[in-house]
Amino acid sequence: MIKTKKSKSVYQENKKLIRIISNILQKTDRTLLNNKNLMVINTEKCVGYTIREKEIGIDFEDIRKRTKKNKRLFLGVTKGVNIHEVGHNHITDYINEDYRKIEKEILEYRKFKKFREILGILEDCRVENHEVKLYPITIKYLKNSFNVLILEQLINDIETIDKLSSLKIILRFVGTDYLKEPEYKEIYEKVYKIFLKFYKSDSKVIEGLVKNFVDTSTSKKKRLDICLKILEYATEPEDEPDGEDGEDGEPEPKKEPEAEDGEPINREPTNPSPDGEDGEDDGEDGEPKGDKPKKPTHKKAKDKSKTKEDLKKEIEKILYDIKEKMKEIKEDTEEKIKKDKEIEKDVKNIEKELRRYNETDELKRGINEFIAEINKIKSEKPTIILRELKRGKLSIKDYIKKWGDKI
Repeated sequence: MIKTKKSKSVYQENKKLIRIISNILQKTDRTLLNNKNLMVINTEKCVGYTIREKEIGIDFEDIRKRTKKNKRLFLGVTKGVNIHEVGHNHITDYINEDYRKIEKEILEYRKFKKFREILGILEDCRVENHEVKLYPITIKYLKNSFNVLILEQLINDIETIDKLSSLKIILRFVGTDYLKEPEYKEIYEKVYKIFLKFYKSDSKVIEGLVKNFVDTSTSKKKRLDICLKILEYATEPEDEPDGEDGEDGEPEPKKEPEAEDGEPINREPTNPSPDGEDGEDDGEDGEPKGDKPKKPTHKKAKDKSKTKEDLKKEIEKILYDIKEKMKEIKEDTEEKIKKDKEIEKDVKNIEKELRRYNETDELKRGINEFIAEINKIKSEKPTIILRELKRGKLSIKDYIKKWGDKI
């Protein structure tokens, strides 16, 4: 009974601690993302996930187990996971429509699943690089989360790494900036040796694609194209049908069908027998050898099914291209309409300005003529007028009477 009471109290304490941490993270996330409605919740789906502008989910219990109940490390890892998810809210711009388009292009669930995995890894690299540039202090929390959630498992399973998993790990190391620091050099070199066994000729190409993806200037469309190119390297050997290749990966030569005694059947046409019987070359057991080639017909059926799949892919690509062109045409027409409206407004404004200019121009002309006439009068007898005005002999009224007609 005492044990159950203790376990209950520990569970309640953990629950309270998780609530406190989630509330603190929620407040910080709301200020960072400028979103008052964002929620940070405890989840058991995965270590961390985000629903954009709505909620961030963190598996606090799983992190607590992995950190072996070390409170400082637990807080560091949860902060790292939280910052990672905040980064997704900052810059991840993929919509469900993007995934649907690519799913239509790929047409195979296994390949599409691999595509999602590759895209997720590369996007994690891009997100973490962005957050470290924005808030340099977050690098220690991101390192904590990487060391506990990824690196420990990688060190344990390094001897059993296959082709696809080596590619995924290298994508993470090449794409993330803080993983290029000397503390990760040893494990990176070990994984890179395994990676070179599978991708010796294509290693530099893959690294270049990763760097292009992580670059901040690359658009969403280019990023998705890069993922599709990397997917080609990931799916080359695994998606080939089994049973047709030899031990070294090369196709085995086609064997001729054998009779029951093990000797190959001769497929060449035989001469008719002298007894008038059909020209079929019988084996030792009396069974005809010419009626057995059924495999070529079966292979033809397979080829037909392949061509149908290819046709479906081509048709779907054509339809997708047509839709994109239609969208471009719509956008162009909308832009043209906007431009026309703007031009009309500019024309109207110019007309108004011209009217105002004409009115002001007439006034300016009248004023200029008036000033010119005054200057002429002044040039004729300026000293006399000034003296008379100063002495008071000539008043302004007299001046106007004398020179008013000319003005």
